[in-house]
This record gives sequence, structure tokens and C-alpha cells, in this order.
Amino acid sequence: MTEPTRYPKNAAGQFYVENGCCIFCKQPHVQAPELMGFDEEALHCFFERQPETEEEAYHAIRAVWGSCAGCLRYGGNDPTILRRLIEIGEADACDYPGPSDLKPVLRNHVTFKVATNASDATELGSVLDLATWIRNYLMARSPRYEVSNITLSDDIVQFTYTWTGTIFHTLLIQSAEPNRWLVSHSPEPQPGSIAVSFALDDLLKSDARVRDICWYFAEEWNGSRAQWQETPY
Repeated sequence: MTEPTRYPKNAAGQFYVENGCCIFCKQPHVQAPELMGFDEEALHCFFERQPETEEEAYHAIRAVWGSCAGCLRYGGNDPTILRRLIEIGEADACDYPGPSDLKPVLRNHVTFKVATNASDATELGSVLDLATWIRNYLMARSPRYEVSNITLSDDIVQFTYTWTGTIFHTLLIQSAEPNRWLVSHSPEPQPGSIAVSFALDDLLKSDARVRDICWYFAEEWNGSRAQWQETPY
């Protein structure tokens, strides 16, 4: 298969930015700041280095997803990376096809534990505490977010938020099992739902009180729950 032309400053490796494609949106830098470089003279982004850890591979995948003009690509054939990119809806960003049975999925169910015996393990002891914590994080994340009030029904707390004013994402927080919480969102997947999963993942990974994060798509959660990921993609 003929590969698209790579921008010359890309580090040698599998992830790259296509030559002449960049519109300098800087979104990939938000997703993978440790990997991305920017040519100020040519106004063109590039992979300054390749991911070396699982966390950096996750950031590279997010950078491909976040590219406004589809300029970031994956030129390798690692089956795990291909699967993750296809599941996130980025099959067209892959130079080599993955298995034909793969398709985009939305991991919108995440369970986790909160530490209960550490000095910082306070203030997240109830479903209302958790909902308030998530809501406050989203409100602080962007001035564009419009967030509704919290409502409680049958031990499930929920609220909605939007950054478009027209598409509203619903978050539900509840107890999943003893000492474990469940946050789910977008019962009806819609544009932007993947971004909600990423926002939640960023919050969970930023707090030292959170442990044992498990992401599922709806069919996994409602099925055996034997398969899960530590990240949504």
C-alpha cells in the first residue's frame, strides 16, 4: 500500500503527520503534548518523537482522534493499535487495514474504586459527592460548558452538559457493587460522546484517590463484563 507523504520533521516510526495537511489547530498538542512538535516557520505540526510507553501510545491515539483535518496517521500494523484506532472511528487514519470484523464502539461505562484508608480519601464517599466532583470538574474545564443541576432518583444521580447548546450529554453516577462506583453516559450515542469518555478518563486519572479503573462499552457492561480496558480507547 502506498503511504501518504510524511512531513520531513516527523520522528522515524509509526505515527506521523501527513505533509502539507496541517492547519495548525494545535489540538494534537493538547492530546499528546509530550509527543508533538511544531515547525513555527512552516506552521506545521509533526511527531517530535514516537510513543515509548502504554500511556504515550494512548496519547498518540488521542492525538490522531483530535486532529481537526485528519492529518495525523498511523503507519504501522500492530494489531492492538489498529484495533484501538478503528474502535475510535479512525480507520481512515491507518495505512494498513485491521481485521474486517472490527468497528467503531463507544466505551461509555467506567467503574472504579475510591481509596478509603488514605489521608486524602475524603469527600468522595457518596454518589452525590462523586456527582458534584465530576460536575465541578466539567464546569472548570471549559467556559463553553453548560452544566445542569444534579438530580437524584432511585440512588442514581444524573446531570447533563453541553458545549454546543444543541447536543446534551447525560451522565449517570451510581454504586456498581460494594466499594465500587459506576459512571455511564450517552445512553444514546451521539456526536461528542467519545469526548465525554476522554474527559471522564482525564479526571479519574488525575486524582490519586481513584483506583482500578475499568472501561466497558454497553454490550460488555450488560453482558459478562469479562472484557474491559484501563482506558476508553
